[in-house]
Amino acid sequence: LYYEKYSYVKEIDETLINVIEVNEAQIVPKIFISMQIEKNIYILDDDPKLILEPLAQVFEVTLYFSAIVKGLYALNIRGNRYGNISKFIEHSKKLIPDKLIDSSNLFRYMIKRLHTRGEMVSFAESCTGGLLASYLTKEANSSNIFEGSIVSYSNEFKKKAVFVSEYNLKKYGAVSADVVKDMLFGIKKITNANYLVAISGVAGPSYDD
Repeated sequence: LYYEKYSYVKEIDETLINVIEVNEAQIVPKIFISMQIEKNIYILDDDPKLILEPLAQVFEVTLYFSAIVKGLYALNIRGNRYGNISKFIEHSKKLIPDKLIDSSNLFRYMIKRLHTRGEMVSFAESCTGGLLASYLTKEANSSNIFEGSIVSYSNEFKKKAVFVSEYNLKKYGAVSADVVKDMLFGIKKITNANYLVAISGVAGPSYDD
């Protein structure tokens, strides 16, 4: 995270540790932990600012919210002392115990939670082309909770692989709630996973030769 000769900051189990090597009668190397530091977590809430900003003032931290999807925010917490950030998170958990994800990595958090509960997940992807599965399988122990993913990119393959109805494709188009529901029901037929995720969307602009 921060590094200079004889001093560096390492994150272990989501805790920042400033490791310093110094000998007697030697000038102490730069202490990074006294600099402004930050931590990223996630919040499951429609408007977490109302709840958390007053608490941030108490512990002298600054919050930066980024909406990912409806009801899910990435929260960047910054402060001059790591202890303040830790206390802020500790008290936030008491305010919203079931909505705060104390992790900077959603996939790691998901693997840990699902494995603890003995549950599995499967995906049906379209525009992402397997990217969601790729992100998940980069993490250690993903095989404990991941059953598989089908990339149904073309409309014809959607019909064959995940049983999307031709009627919905023609009437609503591939990028529609109805087709995503079909993809969910389709992947449900061929997996024993407890949780299913289906993705469709516009992949990006087209280019002329």
